[in-house]
Formats: sequence, C-alpha cells, structure tokens
Amino acid sequence: MSNDRLQAISQGWRPEEFSYADLQAACDGWRQAGESIVFTNGCFDVLHPGHLELLREARNRGQRLIIGVNPDDWIVKHKGHGRPLQPASIRCAVAHRMADADLSLIFEDETVERLLAIIKPSVYLIGSDYRDKNILGAEHCGEVAIMDRLPGISTTATIRQAKQAVL
Repeated sequence: MSNDRLQAISQGWRPEEFSYADLQAACDGWRQAGESIVFTNGCFDVLHPGHLELLREARNRGQRLIIGVNPDDWIVKHKGHGRPLQPASIRCAVAHRMADADLSLIFEDETVERLLAIIKPSVYLIGSDYRDKNILGAEHCGEVAIMDRLPGISTTATIRQAKQAVL
C-alpha cells in the first residue's frame, strides 16, 4: 500500500482502501455539520479493560470517533519480536466494533502527525504513557486529553500471563 493510501473501516468489518483525500472530505463534512471529532490511536493487539475504557471515553467525548491502528511492522519495531499477536485488519475491526467508531484506520506513518493535521480533532485522547512526550501534531487538536492507565493492566502483562498459563 502506498503511503498516500490507508486501510479503513467505516461500515462492516473489513478494511478497504481509503485515501487521505477521502479522510479529509469525511472530516470536513462532519465539521461543517457542527459535529465534534474525537481521535484516539494505538496497537489494540490484545484488548483488555484499559483499551475498553479508552475506547468508551473516546466514544463519549464527541459526535464522531476515528480510531487509528498501528500497522504490524510498526508493532514489531516498537514492541518486539512475537508481536503483534493479531494482524492489523483484525485489530482494526475489533477496536472499530468495540467503540462503535465512525471510522477506523490502519496508518503506515511512524507518527499520527499527518492524521492529526487532516482530522483536526476536537479531542485527541491518548494514554498516560504519552504524558511527558512531545505529541507531534498536537497543534492541530482542540484538546489533547490524557487518560490514566488502569493499574496493572497492559497488553504485555496479559501476554505474559497467557504464556505462564500455557506452561
């Protein structure tokens, strides 16, 4: 997939090709209708209560919800060998359905900066692991909201527990 195309889910559960121009048109239409857009993103490799809280909170903060999902190669690079456990198309579909999102995207860029510049969300909701980091593209957001992680809940811990249960 070229870097100017996305895989996106707007209906159903299978990602289809979507251009950045398509994304721009959808967001412009929603904004012109006076609807607020919320954006959140992540790996969503193994959904756990922390993800569910993030998705619930994101859904409740505006009229339109867009979810960005990191591609498989990004997860291997940043999370290590053996991850992701599920391909991006499945992770995207599950997060999309769990949040009742309006649009879910698998994006290839290293950061969400280009997405934020196009989406211009009223709220960009992220986890507290980004609290002290420079958020590239934050200037395109009405608000960058940080949600605290649930204590002891993480994908890494869930995978570790699952491996121990199998042994």
